Amino acid sequence: MRVNAVTAVLGFNIITSLKQFPSFVSGAAEVGAMPATKGLFTYLMHPKETTALIKKYSPELTARVLEREIAEARLARGAGQRLVRGKLTTREVFMFLTLGMDKIAVSSLWRGAFEDGLRKGMTAENAARWATRSVRRTQPYFDVKDLAEFWRSKDELIRALTMFTNQLNQYWNYYRFNIIGRRAAGKISNLEVIRRIFLAFLIPAAMIGAISRSSPPKDAGEFVRDTASMGFATVPLVGHWLSSAILGWQNQGLISTELMERLHEIAYQANRGEWDKVFTTIPEAGGYLFGVPVAQPRRTIMAMIELANGNSEDLLSLIWGSYTRKKAEKEETKPGLPELPRLPELPELPRLPSLK
Repeated sequence: MRVNAVTAVLGFNIITSLKQFPSFVSGAAEVGAMPATKGLFTYLMHPKETTALIKKYSPELTARVLEREIAEARLARGAGQRLVRGKLTTREVFMFLTLGMDKIAVSSLWRGAFEDGLRKGMTAENAARWATRSVRRTQPYFDVKDLAEFWRSKDELIRALTMFTNQLNQYWNYYRFNIIGRRAAGKISNLEVIRRIFLAFLIPAAMIGAISRSSPPKDAGEFVRDTASMGFATVPLVGHWLSSAILGWQNQGLISTELMERLHEIAYQANRGEWDKVFTTIPEAGGYLFGVPVAQPRRTIMAMIELANGNSEDLLSLIWGSYTRKKAEKEETKPGLPELPRLPELPELPRLPSLK
């Protein structure tokens, strides 16, 4: 049920796929902004060459998986049978947007660090080792040795509580050990601390907030809220609820219990005779039950209905949904800071007589 819920949420999810790229910026804190940027352009121009280099020098990176539940989905039966023998499962096809964006970010960082190592005189093997270590430090990574002990637990409750927190835990560890810890040990300067905080925290926080909201922060207060949400979200185990409270969300449950919540909705709606709602909730429940994409398709279909009925002209609602877009538009129309009083105009000075 937990693995199926992941597929239902991540399948064809454009918003989640966009949220993978801020981790590229955080990786630049370790690799360097210029090498990371060069790596991005190199990968986009030569993706097959980069993939071949990674397979040759860092084969473990080729087998890397974004999240624990995606790794489990690869092994699942039923909806996870191989679509192309030896290659992709249907679940991975559903999640191609998220997995594809993650691959671009990670491959670009690796290529940038690898080329930078070669420029600094490293051997290809040492440059590859440095590049792989940079990825392990900053990117969501699934391998037993890359996960904290709590994340390796076989207890289903603990696994449910730690879903989608792999990258957040990476952020937490990077802030704690590679910024605060290295500064306390005197290995990096205050200027380097500022650079790493800017790349690994402030920019990703602003990007994730803008992607979630479908609009950039409208003022300093919204930016502060984005950074506070990001900071609290990285706190192990309880970060999700702390971040949700800051953003003003209520009733934050677990993804693994979405099926039960949908069944509750169906029973509640049927009891009230709201059959039109029942017939829209049943497909959602089926998606969480069988591991079929639900979140993004529902947003898109509901937005298409509003567009067809003439109730909306916002094409971005096809991606973010009507609720998020209307909320963003409402926030944009709120009055900002009051205007400062204008200084009184000075009287015009008399002109001097012309000299002829």
